[in-house]
Amino acid sequence: MNAGAEESTKSIRACITEAGLDTEIHTTKTLCNGRCEDAPVVIVMPDNIWYKKVTSEATNKLVEQHLCQGKIVEEHLLFDYATFKINQNE
Repeated sequence: MNAGAEESTKSIRACITEAGLDTEIHTTKTLCNGRCEDAPVVIVMPDNIWYKKVTSEATNKLVEQHLCQGKIVEEHLLFDYATFKINQNE
């Protein structure tokens, strides 16, 4: 893992636990998703939402907004396969 992925993984897991969701949400670390330029990438399933550049600072927002409230975190959105929305803003 590179580009801060290890820190982001630890952070998102801590945020999930803090939110009391660790019995409902399972996390899996992967190797390459083919999106090095967008790393670290977080994929939320079954929503099929891909987030880019998810630093440890962004994980709390991702858990609070997406996992708890069901709202897409637009500033980190990479792909929304449900609506076929692709965020091309950098």
